[in-house]
Amino acid sequence: MPADIPAPPELPVVHLTSELTQARLSQLRSTGDLRRVRRGAYVQIAASDPPWRRRETMMLARCVAIARTASATYAFSHVSAALIHGCPIWTPEPAAHLTQTVTPSVRPGTDVRRHVSRVPADELTRIRGLPVTTLERTVLDCIRNLHPRDGLVIADAAMRISIRPDRRHREAYAEKIEELRNRLLARLERPDMARGRRRARAVLRAADPYAESAAESVLRWIAVSRGLRRPTTQYPIETHEGLFYSDMAWVFRRAYSDGSPGPSLVLHAEFDGQGKYGEDAPRALAAVRAEKVREDAIREVSGPMVRFTRPALDDPVAVFARLTKHVTRKYVLTLRADPDLHG
Repeated sequence: MPADIPAPPELPVVHLTSELTQARLSQLRSTGDLRRVRRGAYVQIAASDPPWRRRETMMLARCVAIARTASATYAFSHVSAALIHGCPIWTPEPAAHLTQTVTPSVRPGTDVRRHVSRVPADELTRIRGLPVTTLERTVLDCIRNLHPRDGLVIADAAMRISIRPDRRHREAYAEKIEELRNRLLARLERPDMARGRRRARAVLRAADPYAESAAESVLRWIAVSRGLRRPTTQYPIETHEGLFYSDMAWVFRRAYSDGSPGPSLVLHAEFDGQGKYGEDAPRALAAVRAEKVREDAIREVSGPMVRFTRPALDDPVAVFARLTKHVTRKYVLTLRADPDLHG
């Protein structure tokens, strides 16, 4: 089935102190976790939200606060626009990114990062009332300026949002994916896209709309930036328990000593998200059991599966070592990092 594509996120309610009485502000503080977004602006954040959601809420709330008080003509851009469009962000940004046509006369604050650029009218839009750069323009700005890992997370998500591919019918989407990739690569050749162009080309060529989470994108980045070829994402495996898909897989063609073809090795890699099974104990236990049945069925008909959690992705060297321990040392010694993707 198609990946679950989120709609642009709902914008949080931002409270401006200029609009609140002291009694109302005290009431808000007593009924939830009230966080200061920027001077004179606050947002309530649910204590039960996972850390990544709290970070995204703060980033979105900062954009809302700016939109409610800004007087100059601007558009949210870069990471801020990516988040408003619904893309996940791997590395939180403490500042909101705004693009303006003229250099502002006011001193920049630590919570705003301003870019001076003349964005064409057809590369501007509005989402939930906020002025933002279009999704394609946002991708180009991000992959030229961010670390390749962070850029790939956004590029994967943007392609997924734009195309909404169905992993069961990949052939039906192949042409659309390459059309989008080639269109973005062509736009990178514009004079105003010179900065960061080489890195951006590498990220676009590695982008894949079948990655279903930011962590899957980061896991794939660790592999390909260090020399492994691009894996097949959402790799189908027919088992006696039914059809399953692994997050990504590499197929290694092996040969016997006499040079004749040998059995292929299929190496699977998957991300196990924290909180994946929810807080309902019986449902969580049932989900864990189903996952065990799934993995055992895959192992019967396919190759090894290496699983990673979120903390593991903070050590790319260890992740790469775990991936490559299943292939020959001779092959590993031939691998060369891609300097444009490695960062």
